[in-house]
Amino acid sequence: MNFLFNITGANTPFIKEYDIASATAISAGELVGIDDNLVVKANSGDYVLGVAAEDHPGVSDILNPRANGTKIRVNVTYGAVYSVPSPKYTASASTATTIVTTSAGLSTSISGATAVLVYKAPTSTNTDKIGTKRRISACAISGATATLTVASGGAACAGDVYALIPDVGTEMYLDTAGTGAAFYNSASSVKLISVCSDCDAAFIGVKLKTTFAG
Repeated sequence: MNFLFNITGANTPFIKEYDIASATAISAGELVGIDDNLVVKANSGDYVLGVAAEDHPGVSDILNPRANGTKIRVNVTYGAVYSVPSPKYTASASTATTIVTTSAGLSTSISGATAVLVYKAPTSTNTDKIGTKRRISACAISGATATLTVASGGAACAGDVYALIPDVGTEMYLDTAGTGAAFYNSASSVKLISVCSDCDAAFIGVKLKTTFAG
């Protein structure tokens, strides 16, 4: 997660130092929480704190005494919006009005988002051009497979990749890596809200739904 701007208009991020166990591994850009007054991964914390502003690998580094130190810098800016890559999905099959892909990170509530074609497989016969945007009206899930109903267009071929862009105001989940957004993540209770997006650059701006600061 990279700091994008502040909803309040004060665009200088507020970064504060917090205690961390020396062996805890946290990456810059990872969402973190606080537990027993120590910084931990967001899903392990009692509260969501903010976004790590530096790497803390938790192992000794002769060039970086903070690598396994007991302090870490965290962006705790109230109202901060962070840029994250939009979730991307590879088609396995499709028709002119559907895209079939994996169901990981998706839910039936995705309807209303936009699928943007960002890559075509070398043997693809998809008639859509890179950058083509198609609205998603429904998402059906069966086991490991999701079928997206989209506005009529070219039939995606196996290997074509789509970025899925949520509508503004969409409630999302912290992804499994702890650094991005997913439409659904059963392993996380940490929520994000979509604030803005860029279909051409395939990124979305998200804010934390709840933090210790409000």
